[in-house]
Amino acid sequence: GLNRMASRQTPVEKEDLAKLLRRRLFSEVPEADEQREAYVLGFWDKLKSVDSVRASQAGAQGRFVRDYPFHPDLLERLYGKWSDLDAFQRTRGILQIFATALSEAETFDESPIIAPQVFLKRPGEDGISKALERLAEIAQESVDENPNWPYSLRTDLPRAKQAQAQEAGSLTAREIEASCVTAFLYSQPIGEQAEVSDIRWLIGSACEFPTVLNTGPIAYTSVSWYLEECDTTDAAGVSRL
Repeated sequence: GLNRMASRQTPVEKEDLAKLLRRRLFSEVPEADEQREAYVLGFWDKLKSVDSVRASQAGAQGRFVRDYPFHPDLLERLYGKWSDLDAFQRTRGILQIFATALSEAETFDESPIIAPQVFLKRPGEDGISKALERLAEIAQESVDENPNWPYSLRTDLPRAKQAQAQEAGSLTAREIEASCVTAFLYSQPIGEQAEVSDIRWLIGSACEFPTVLNTGPIAYTSVSWYLEECDTTDAAGVSRL
C-alpha cells in the first residue's frame, strides 16, 4: 500500500530518487539489488525484443535494477526535463504525481514496471487520470502561451485507443494509449520531442508482439490532432514524434 508522504522534502540526487520513492510510496519493496534484479529479469527478454541495441548497452540492465519498480527513463524525464518547468517541483512534484497515479492504477495496471501506463485511467473509463491531468496543468501553467494540454490529451487519448483497436489489436498492455502519454511527457519543455525508439523502450516491458510497436505509434500519428511524425530522421533513421 501507499505510505503517507512526509510534509518536508530534502534535496535528492538523481541516483537516489528511486530509493526515496520506494520508501515513501510502498510499505513493502525489495531493497536488495539481488531481489530487484530477479524482478527485472522477469521482463528483460521482452525489452530485448523491443530494442536489442538499448538492452545490450553497458549498464542498461543495471539502471533498471537500481530504479525498480520504476522505469529509469521515466524518472530521468521527470527529474531532468520536467524540472525545468516553472510550475514543477522536482522531488516533491515527482512524489505527488506518483502517489496520485499509483492510487488509481494499482487496481488495474498489470505492467511489470511503473511506466507511462500508470498515468492512464481504468480501462473503459473516459477522460484522463488525475495524475496526467495534473502534469498537463503543470505544463500549461509553466509557459506564457498557456497551451491547453488537458484538452489536447482528452482529445487525443481516444484517438490512441482507436489506433490500438484498428492497427495494434494484438497488444494487450495499452501500449498505444501509453505512447500518447509518452509523447506528451517528451514534449516538455516546449520544443522537446520523442523518438519512436524512446516510446517503444518506455512502453514495451509487457509487450508480447514487439513488431507491432513499429506500426502502432505510426498509426496513431495518422489520427492524432496534435501529434505528427516529423519529416526528418536522425543518423540512425529513427523517426521522431
